Amino acid sequence: MSMSSPKALTSYKKKDGTLAVASDKQSVSWTPTASSKPLVTIRVADITNLQQTPANNPKVALKIVVQPASASTPENHVFSFTSPSEAREQQVAVTDALRNAIQASKSGSASLTTPGTPVAGNGSGKAAAMAIAQAVSGGSRASEDL
Repeated sequence: MSMSSPKALTSYKKKDGTLAVASDKQSVSWTPTASSKPLVTIRVADITNLQQTPANNPKVALKIVVQPASASTPENHVFSFTSPSEAREQQVAVTDALRNAIQASKSGSASLTTPGTPVAGNGSGKAAAMAIAQAVSGGSRASEDL
């Protein structure tokens, strides 16, 4: 099912623009209305959290928490959805697309981790994944000998 990449009218730091998920789902960018060049581009791989305003809140916003490998502290980007008629729908579409992209990005690097299992940082997640892979492959070989 190929969905087009969601775009939304948003304001960021009190400026109007468009928030768009890239067609390859590797990044999300915000482009000011007055420009054709994105002012903010966030790699999906660097997103650590998405927080949205509750459905009953008249203000519709999405906070994207980013922790690039080069940064020691997380960065917060808050986008307010400004469409007079479709702000909530656009926010949901963008958030869903980002959540799916984040899941795909994480599952690509740690496909053996059970969903919901926190992966430890500093590369130890890879070691755990390898241990699981060895246990799984070792277990299947043992059963073939029976």
